[in-house]
Amino acid sequence: LRTPLHEARQYPAAINALLAAGADLEARDRRGETPLHAAASTHGKESVAALLAAGAGVNSRDDSGRPPLHKLLMSYHPPKRSFVSMFLAAGAEINVRERDSRTILHINHHPTHVAALVAAGADVNARDGRGKTPLHAAVGRRSSAHRSSARVAALLAAGANSNARDHDNRTPLHEAAEWGDDPDTIVLLAEAGTDVRARARDGRTALHEAAEKGNESMVAALVAAGADVNARDDAGNTPLHAVWERRFRSTPRRDVVQKLLDLGADPLALNDAGVVADPTVCENWGTEGFLRTANPEQMAACLAAGHDINARYQYGMTPLHFAVRVADSSAVAFLLEAGADPNAGDQWGKTPLHVQRAFGRPAILAMLLEAGADVNTRSHNSETPLHIASDTAAVAALLEVGADVNARDWKGATPLFGAWNEGVIIALLAAGADVNLTDPWGRTPLHLYSAHRTDALEIFLAAGADVNARDLRGRTPLHEAAEYENASLIAALVAAGANVEATDHMGNTPLHIAWHNYNSVVSRLLELGADPMARNNRGKSAEPHNCEN
Repeated sequence: LRTPLHEARQYPAAINALLAAGADLEARDRRGETPLHAAASTHGKESVAALLAAGAGVNSRDDSGRPPLHKLLMSYHPPKRSFVSMFLAAGAEINVRERDSRTILHINHHPTHVAALVAAGADVNARDGRGKTPLHAAVGRRSSAHRSSARVAALLAAGANSNARDHDNRTPLHEAAEWGDDPDTIVLLAEAGTDVRARARDGRTALHEAAEKGNESMVAALVAAGADVNARDDAGNTPLHAVWERRFRSTPRRDVVQKLLDLGADPLALNDAGVVADPTVCENWGTEGFLRTANPEQMAACLAAGHDINARYQYGMTPLHFAVRVADSSAVAFLLEAGADPNAGDQWGKTPLHVQRAFGRPAILAMLLEAGADVNTRSHNSETPLHIASDTAAVAALLEVGADVNARDWKGATPLFGAWNEGVIIALLAAGADVNLTDPWGRTPLHLYSAHRTDALEIFLAAGADVNARDLRGRTPLHEAAEYENASLIAALVAAGANVEATDHMGNTPLHIAWHNYNSVVSRLLELGADPMARNNRGKSAEPHNCEN
């Protein structure tokens, strides 16, 4: 809570009146600030003078350990030097540390004040809780107002150590490279004797930081100052590797990649994990990383250099597999025109046409089909592309060129068994899919559908689906709907002629199944006429609360 004296921070006359009335000079608000803190934070020079004249504690600390002088200097708009001198004349301690051990020069390194503060005894190389000096702070501030080369020049002129290391062994140059955007800062630090090849605890140099940040001008300034463009960190990464690390957060900066290459970066350098520095170079030809970034001109150059267009890479995939995976239609078009095999299978026997990304990408699908992709090719588990397709337009395109609508995979399932899109179901049935075809367990598509779906029952029924079809356990679709608590489908199946008293090979009716699982559709089955006294092969009635049980 703030007292009236806190609130009067901009009104000297009110302050004098309150002091005359006995106001407490050292009253604290909820942040532990005194009225002098409040007046200092608003740059109220006359108010500060009145409070100091009345004996306000010039070194009183708030809950963060800040004295009033720190509050004064935290502003983006620096106060006049005479205002700072007022605090110093009143006995302000110059090297007071806040809770995180920051000193006055950590929070304010404006050129206007640096020399005066150092002359008053401020330690230009004081360390905060992370081992950082004021110079680290000056170059590392994220606000552009605090990052000018003038601040750096002022601290260096006052004796700041340009090679000071923080607890992570980072120098001010690391901070400037990561957070700065003023190449002149690099020049100043280099001229002051900064080691431009200094390594942090993880072995990274300032050039690694600038490269990962994607700052082309800072990269150029560092190399001009003598940074090693192929320096390696503890994981073997060069600055060029660092640029590509950005892809996990944002798109890699191609201009920075090109700048590093122009400056002599080795695109073939491998880190300790065997990752190449520039995944677009031919030595990484055909991989997903290459195809995410390479353009057709780069691909043509790699082919001209002798690379195999059908080479096998991870999991036996070819460049065409990867191009389809990353949904790059220009890469797919180039590879097919250059002779890529559209029917090459990976280690699971899947061709580019099996790749899911081909579906939902009409242009890519059309290219593959036009190039002669076998629409009925099978993977090692006997799946055709039609088994995998989940997009209505893709299914229609596959059917148009002769896809076998009743092809079975290794589980004996046809594409209709896995169709969940209503448009796909309609397209498959219109093309002749057998709605009553069974898998090796005797299940029809309606058995599987009855466990979870309700929306396309009319489509199945119109196509002639047998609502009383039995699987090898003797179960009907109504048994499945009862087990999975598909209440709305239960009513629809019964309305379509499903036998509510149908028994499986254990003599269980759908009501037995529902009671066995203690689920919510029991009452619905009873409403639809299920017999609670029906007994299964073990003599148990469908309604377990019946006294005869």
